[in-house]
Amino acid sequence: MTLLKPFPDIHKTMFVALADFTGLDTAQFGIEYPDTPTTFVRVDKLGGPREKLRDYPVIDLEVVAPSYGEASALIESIDAWFTSYPHSIATPTGVVVLDSVLVTRSPVEIPWDGPGRRLAATYSLTLRRRD
Repeated sequence: MTLLKPFPDIHKTMFVALADFTGLDTAQFGIEYPDTPTTFVRVDKLGGPREKLRDYPVIDLEVVAPSYGEASALIESIDAWFTSYPHSIATPTGVVVLDSVLVTRSPVEIPWDGPGRRLAATYSLTLRRRD
């Protein structure tokens, strides 16, 4: 029996891919909001099935920025990147290919008590092992 390497963590995978695409600093990505107000992208895995060679995570992606215009422009550019698949994503633990994306909730503003404005979208992804 051959053991496969674990799938790369979906949060870190998205942080690497989106930091490269958006030009944001990796400190502007995370699973928890920072204490200091800044433009920030949060990724939260909601679940999803997995099989030997494919992972099907469902993720929420949230963007916080000082204004609605900035938050909207950023999340819409990320949405366009997602739907321009396929993407090959190199992570520290291996390469995965983002084969397809289903947008299950397009970008929308959601309630937020913090500074700035927060928009969110939900994606069902299909990732494939490449190595």
